[in-house]
Amino acid sequence: MVKEQLEIERKFEVDDTFVLPALSIVDGVAKQGKPRQFELESTYFDTADLRLAAARVTLRRRTGGEDEGWHLKLPVAADERREVHVPLGAGRRIPVALSRLVRVHVRDQRLLPIATMRTVRVVRPLLGGKGRELAEVCDDKVSVTTPDGADGWREIEVELVDGERTLLDAVGARLIEAGARPASSSSKLARTLGSRIPAAEAPPAGSSAGSVVMRYVMEQVGALRSCDAGVREEAEDAVHQMRVAIRRLRSTLATYRKLFNREVTDPIRDELRWLGNLLGPARDLEVVRERLDGLLADDGVANRGLQTLVDRDLTARRREARRHLLAELDGPRYFRLLDALDSLVGSPPFTEIADGSAKTVLPKPVHRSWKRLRRAHDAAVEPDLSDAERDRRLHEARKAAKRARYAAEAATARFGKPARKFGARMKKLQTVLGHVQDSVVSAAELSSLTTLAGDSFALGRAQALEEERGRRALAKFESAWSQAAAPKLRRWLR
Repeated sequence: MVKEQLEIERKFEVDDTFVLPALSIVDGVAKQGKPRQFELESTYFDTADLRLAAARVTLRRRTGGEDEGWHLKLPVAADERREVHVPLGAGRRIPVALSRLVRVHVRDQRLLPIATMRTVRVVRPLLGGKGRELAEVCDDKVSVTTPDGADGWREIEVELVDGERTLLDAVGARLIEAGARPASSSSKLARTLGSRIPAAEAPPAGSSAGSVVMRYVMEQVGALRSCDAGVREEAEDAVHQMRVAIRRLRSTLATYRKLFNREVTDPIRDELRWLGNLLGPARDLEVVRERLDGLLADDGVANRGLQTLVDRDLTARRREARRHLLAELDGPRYFRLLDALDSLVGSPPFTEIADGSAKTVLPKPVHRSWKRLRRAHDAAVEPDLSDAERDRRLHEARKAAKRARYAAEAATARFGKPARKFGARMKKLQTVLGHVQDSVVSAAELSSLTTLAGDSFALGRAQALEEERGRRALAKFESAWSQAAAPKLRRWLR
């Protein structure tokens, strides 16, 4: 059985002569519980080039103690990690439930034992009123063996159980008063590996056009990676957020294409399009199911049998879309795209234009994206269009609004409030057009369901309601456009 928790802790380095001070005098602590001693043995796994360590991810197999089993720790914040725990099982093979969560880092490399750590741990609980456990103080004597040799040290860990963060601060201050030092490494494994851990990607410094845009690109590459585990676990909104990161990357590399060597970035854009299209069916069916659930529950439509049939159909199709998606996420094409993104942010393929001042270089591409949107709007409001052609052109306008929004987002670090306000107006326009598009897709889905169920009246009524939703959304379009087209929004582009 897989278990999860959020690990919030602080670590401190101490000498062998360190004496743990009385912590019952800390505000909020009623008393220290009785100490418990354990002997732990942990084997850590990583790739040969330490990809997990570079990402601050820890994967280990531990025996001994109250939490023996397989542990995967994923970074959340500076002192927070998501810990996923799986029982030991019969063998020593890494559980699939854990290996899939690190696939975005490991890809098609092998996971190997890289260190064995033995720890004598003394645990002292800190208790509040009515015996509530607030935190655990772990006094660890560590010995570790790696292919490069052996080492040993002593450290103190303070981990929250049911207490507040202020308790960590207070206990930490008390330990420092007694001679402890804040740990120089984020984990025991990080201390063990030291300089062997590959350096983290550093955002480029400076105010050049290339530096400003690349910092935004790096944010989106990081967002894409962080969504991978959620997509595999079917976490809420994970597919949507990965698609957003993909769109931002594709749009930025297109809008600011003159800053990059296109022989490098154009193939990446093509592969990002492939990945976005791969995620599309699973996401689209999420949206359709949510909209149809609401429509088919409407008082004028409600039909339990029809709802069941529609739900079964959408569930089966979404299951098949996910099966195909997950197979591709475990395949070489996705892994090579991740490799290409690593290279993109690790060694940006800048052109000479990227060395120019962001203030001078970036407004022109943003302005081009605006003109593209204006043309798309004008095409969408031409008279005498068929419904299908109007819907198609509105969808093109929506894509143009996204591109203008993302262009402004990438420039915000240099232009601040004017770029943020421009982006916000583009987002509002995009949202209105998104509701229109969702209504179009949902209405088409309802039309296709006539072969699934015999209740044509209920389906017809639902389709009429959806079309009315679409008309209400479309009625907001020109108002949103007027705000997005205000000349003062573009003064910073001159």
